[in-house]
Amino acid sequence: MMQVEVSDQKPMNFQPKMEASACYLEVDQHLLLIQQGKGKTDEGKWGAPAGKLEKEETPEMAAKRELFEETGIQPRSIAQFVYLGTLYIRKPGLDYIYYMFKIHLDQKPPIQLSVEHSNYRWANDEDLKALPLRPGVKEALHYYRNGSRLWPKNKRIVSKIDFRFAPAQPTHRSLIHQWLDQKYIKEWIHGVGLQNTLNGLEKFFRGESDTTYWIVYDEDIPFAFLITSPEGNDAITLDLFICNLNYLGKGLSAPMIQEFLTTHFSHVKRVLIDPEATNTRAVQAYQKMGFKITGEFIASWHPVPHYQMELRMKDLLDKKK
Repeated sequence: MMQVEVSDQKPMNFQPKMEASACYLEVDQHLLLIQQGKGKTDEGKWGAPAGKLEKEETPEMAAKRELFEETGIQPRSIAQFVYLGTLYIRKPGLDYIYYMFKIHLDQKPPIQLSVEHSNYRWANDEDLKALPLRPGVKEALHYYRNGSRLWPKNKRIVSKIDFRFAPAQPTHRSLIHQWLDQKYIKEWIHGVGLQNTLNGLEKFFRGESDTTYWIVYDEDIPFAFLITSPEGNDAITLDLFICNLNYLGKGLSAPMIQEFLTTHFSHVKRVLIDPEATNTRAVQAYQKMGFKITGEFIASWHPVPHYQMELRMKDLLDKKK
């Protein structure tokens, strides 16, 4: 049996001869695996779509290309790839770097295997234990399942996104309801606050509200939900949610908000936002954008402490110069 060493730390005397990217595509807790074809290395064994980086490719670009070449699946945007971490793999006579990416889809796409592969399977945990896996795949799957604990400080690979902002339409009603029903969203908007948002959305669709509900797109992929309301003569309030799971944790909030405010609200003087005081991740992100805490209050829609935070648009516009 081939001895394979897999680590998330670079081993001593590690001399990589190549770099590879793998794409772990999951639907409903089933992971897409493909089987090596007849006459190929590791014939009959299973692994995730993966392959070598070509000249001038980034790890993300390679993951997207390999997924398409080996399965026929072509994600609409490279930003759908969530970076999980980097492994250092040592096989007899071969050291290489292995970049891991994940995509989560709501439903299983059609598969068109390459000639190098003989079969595919949407594998559950029991399948992963029973299938003959390619050397190193078992270890990589361990990191895939437990990476958030094993990589204490994952670095991010962030792709540039050309954001597009458009007012929500009645055809988006079902999408918005699905987004707001997600567990990690409901942690911060629920009860009276959620009902007020849904009621306000219906008023907006009927043209009865000065609050605007926005969908944010990456090309043609909707991934975020924004709400703005006028506040006096010189300010707006802002609420935002990144709702597409594939866009979480990619450092998009700051550039998205900056692009949104400078392109749509450069005429206002102030932007107000009111996160829960316990939502430290959001508070810190807003502070990095230039928002400052100006007060604290108990919200009527959710009686826990909230911060009132304010951004001076002049400061943001000066940064863009």
